[in-house]
Amino acid sequence: MGDIKTVVRTEVDINGRSYFLAPGQDPGDVKRRIQEAEQGTFVELMVVGGRSVSVLMSSGTQVVVTTETVEVESEGGEPYDTGFDAF
Repeated sequence: MGDIKTVVRTEVDINGRSYFLAPGQDPGDVKRRIQEAEQGTFVELMVVGGRSVSVLMSSGTQVVVTTETVEVESEGGEPYDTGFDAF
């Protein structure tokens, strides 16, 4: 058996709509650009399960960024599977 493979998965929730960042996209850069556009402040939280959560505090937009390390299930496994079938 080989080593367990992991990948960092980042989810950005904007006003109740959820988006997963593509592999290689820098979450820090995304948060910086959102913060500049909205003129708010991110509050960083560490939550149970080893996840980090960043919440944008602003008057007009709700943004939550969640980052967690997940195992890749198998060779070619898709760590970004949302549980929904593609059309």
